[in-house]
Amino acid sequence: MACGLSEFNSALFHLVNHAFFKALLFLSAGALIHAVQDEQDLRALGGLVSFVPYTYIVSLIGSMSLMAYPFLTGFYSKELLIMTAYGHYSVSGSVAYWLAAVGAGLTATYSLRLLFLAFLSKPNGSKLNYISAHDPALLMAIPLAILAVFSVFFGYIAQELFIGPGSPLLSNGLFQQPNPVNEAEFTVPLLYKLLPLIAAILAYPLLLVLYSWYSHFTTRLIYIDLWRQIYTFFNRAFLFDGLYSSLGSAMLALGHITAKSIDKGILELLGPSGLTKLVNTFAVRLSSLYSGYIPEYATYIALGLVGILALAVGLVQAKAALLLACSIVLISLVK
Repeated sequence: MACGLSEFNSALFHLVNHAFFKALLFLSAGALIHAVQDEQDLRALGGLVSFVPYTYIVSLIGSMSLMAYPFLTGFYSKELLIMTAYGHYSVSGSVAYWLAAVGAGLTATYSLRLLFLAFLSKPNGSKLNYISAHDPALLMAIPLAILAVFSVFFGYIAQELFIGPGSPLLSNGLFQQPNPVNEAEFTVPLLYKLLPLIAAILAYPLLLVLYSWYSHFTTRLIYIDLWRQIYTFFNRAFLFDGLYSSLGSAMLALGHITAKSIDKGILELLGPSGLTKLVNTFAVRLSSLYSGYIPEYATYIALGLVGILALAVGLVQAKAALLLACSIVLISLVK
């Protein structure tokens, strides 16, 4: 989105920030899975905050940075990108802003859902998983701690380096439009600056209401035909999996046809198979000429001389004469 708006410095800044908290989240997920006997179903977890507090803390830091909570690394680049999109004051900028704002709210929703189901809800897993649950060993904990520190402080430290006015870091390394938007911080209304943050903050009480206090309400929604169709549509990944399956089957069928008719057909006939067959046939017919009878050899020589003379008469050139002389010499050597 940022690159589409020609905000390349901001995009690179967010890409670097994103590397820290997203890597932290992936490694935290691995540490959690390792702690509970390789269980990966969130519905079979819950209540783990007391068993793996260190994993919970680093997961919380990574999730809050991903949600762009204030004063964490993700906040300094994510909110800047969304604000800058609105600051373009164009149709494309407005569309990008609202899509990003909605995306920020959804990001907060699924991140908090992960924390709630894995750590804060009531235990739903087997007793064996909780007995063996443990925080990662020192070798695994150190990388998590390093990434957690960068997920908290890097955005604040590096902001002026990447996107500060007059920063020489990427001055000639990236193309910029003649008038990149630098004044969005001063021109965008406060409400539009805070809207993505408000969406991220409201995600937690919304999830608390839907998952804890009124969970029966969301359960009953599945019996409404329209809601069930909407739920099925989203649960089946917007039906893209079926589309990919159909396209994959069509491509495989096309590949079978091309492999059979072209690779194993025309190309094989014109290439290895056909060429080998042609050479073998020519060699067999040529070898049949060597019968050992001198009269037949004399006939071949005579026919060759007639052909050479006919060629010499047809092409009255120096090259033709030279070819004739060479042919006569070769025939004499053969004789």
